[in-house]
Amino acid sequence: MIALDSSSARRHQPARTVLVTGAASGLGASVVARARASGWTAVGVDAEPCRGIDHLVADLADETQLAPAVARLAARSHGLRAVVAVSGIEATVRAALPFLSAPDGTVVAIASARKWDRADPSSAGTMGEDVVGVTHSLAEELRGRAGVTLLARGGPGDEPASTGDLAAAVMHVLSRPAGCVIPELVVARSAPRPSP
Repeated sequence: MIALDSSSARRHQPARTVLVTGAASGLGASVVARARASGWTAVGVDAEPCRGIDHLVADLADETQLAPAVARLAARSHGLRAVVAVSGIEATVRAALPFLSAPDGTVVAIASARKWDRADPSSAGTMGEDVVGVTHSLAEELRGRAGVTLLARGGPGDEPASTGDLAAAVMHVLSRPAGCVIPELVVARSAPRPSP
C-alpha cells in the first residue's frame, strides 16, 4: 500500500485562483466575496479599482485594453483554476486560456435573461457578443480542457435572481466534481403561482 502525503499532493495541484471581470461592484464583487469566503484566491479586472484583491483597471468594453490586462493578471497569478466573465466574455477567456488549468479549469459566462433568449435578435452582450453563441463555441473548443457554463440571470419572463443568488450559483459551478460539466444554468426567483 502506498501512502500519499496530502500536503505534497496539495502543493502540486494548481492554486484555486479565479479571475473575475467586473469585479469592482455588483455581481462581480459578490462573486469575489463568495469565492474568497470559500477559500479561493480572487483576482479581478474592471474599469474601476477593486478593493481587497489583486486587480488591474481596464475598460471592459475595449478588447484592446481588456485582453492584455487579463493576460498580465493571469500570468502574475501563476495560473488560474477558473474564469468568471461578467463582461467581455470572449476576450477574457481567450486571454486567460494559456493560464487556465487543464482538465479541471472552469469558465462561467454570465448572461442576462434578454441576452440568453435565443429568439431575441438583440441578444448581444458586452462588446456586441452573442453570449449564447460565444459560450457554446468556447465549450466545444475547450472540451476536455475546461468546463464552460452559460449562467443566465433568469429565463425569458422569469423574475431575475438576486446578485447574491447568482454569486452562489457561480460557486456551485466552481465546485463541480472533476470530469463533470454544467453547460447551462438558469437562476431565477421562484414566484408564487397565481390563485385560480
